[in-house]
Amino acid sequence: MRVRTNISALVSGAVISAVLSVVMVGAGEAPRAVAGPAVKVTQMQRDDRLPTFHRVGEEASTPSPAQAVAPDPAPSMAAQPSGPKLDAYVIQGLLGALIYISLFVLGHLGLRRAAIAGRWPYAGLGSACALVAIAAQTPGQGWQNLMKTGILSEYLAIAAVAGAILGFIYHWRSGLEAENDDPAALEAIVNGAKATVGETAAAEGAAKVSGDGSLVDTGETEYFAGPLQVRTSLPLMFVAALLSAGAFGLVQALFGTGNEFLWRISGAPHPNLNEAFGQSLWLQLKVTSLLSFMSALPFTFVVFLGHMAVRALNRTSYAAYMAVGLCAPVLLGLFLGVMGLLVGLMAILPLMMAMCAYRSMAGLEPKPVKEDIMVKDRRDLVGADHARRQYGRLIKS
Repeated sequence: MRVRTNISALVSGAVISAVLSVVMVGAGEAPRAVAGPAVKVTQMQRDDRLPTFHRVGEEASTPSPAQAVAPDPAPSMAAQPSGPKLDAYVIQGLLGALIYISLFVLGHLGLRRAAIAGRWPYAGLGSACALVAIAAQTPGQGWQNLMKTGILSEYLAIAAVAGAILGFIYHWRSGLEAENDDPAALEAIVNGAKATVGETAAAEGAAKVSGDGSLVDTGETEYFAGPLQVRTSLPLMFVAALLSAGAFGLVQALFGTGNEFLWRISGAPHPNLNEAFGQSLWLQLKVTSLLSFMSALPFTFVVFLGHMAVRALNRTSYAAYMAVGLCAPVLLGLFLGVMGLLVGLMAILPLMMAMCAYRSMAGLEPKPVKEDIMVKDRRDLVGADHARRQYGRLIKS
């Protein structure tokens, strides 16, 4: 089995990697060194560049004595410094997308050649590509700032996790090649045809059909008719919950920071821009990431409960999982009172996304057969409606 080459999934990964590059590296400019105790600088020393990991704290460098005693002049159009414009961020994003997608395509072709089609190898490939792409764009002074501020591990971890999610999503969206899938041969065997069908049909005598007709082997591929159920996988539940919570939080962050981003790339003066606590892009991204990880754990628990409920009802459709995602947060919120109900209503959309994403990722598996039975008395081997279960043997005392 090999994973398909999906152009649209590759383009989506390139776009997301471009956004990741801009968020983590900025416009590629070298940051100032972080040194000395944190002292608030004047508005004249600030700029409108997007905050990034290696630039956090650089604006708090110790000012020179002349700067320390100088009065804080009123901002003006001429005095207000302007950071990189939109083109700088676009070029940096394109560079990050090019590095990531080039490495990922090479790795994908290598995995196809080796016939490796697992989800986790692709997650590892995406993680490695994202790490290389971010590391290649980070300036030398940025690495020094990361080590001085003690967030180097956080910097690398976010790039690795984001890349792993990209690789995982690519595998999910692309699917596997339809190798040796011959519907005509399957139909001929099921219908009892003796003649071969086409050049790829199974040779005479190679086809095998189980006694109940549920399992068919055409000689090239096996087919199973059921009964089926959705697989249970806690790691996939966590990934689905993380993706849905992250996507929902990202949309909220974009709505909350779009105005600030336009101010920054336009270079227009905005005296209180950097002090705007609720409008900081960097703050919004960190809060969104934190809330996504915090929400993923309870979401995983709810997805597990919903999944087990759907399995108990013998349902495998997407509609059933969507319905559970719609009802579960409201029902669980009722146990927590009014506030719980409000939280449940807010969680309906991301939980519906999580349930549907898990259904798509998990796939189907055959229902397990009955477990082995330990027998001590063979007289117990009678049916539920057997007369022996209604009548007991009398023994004279």
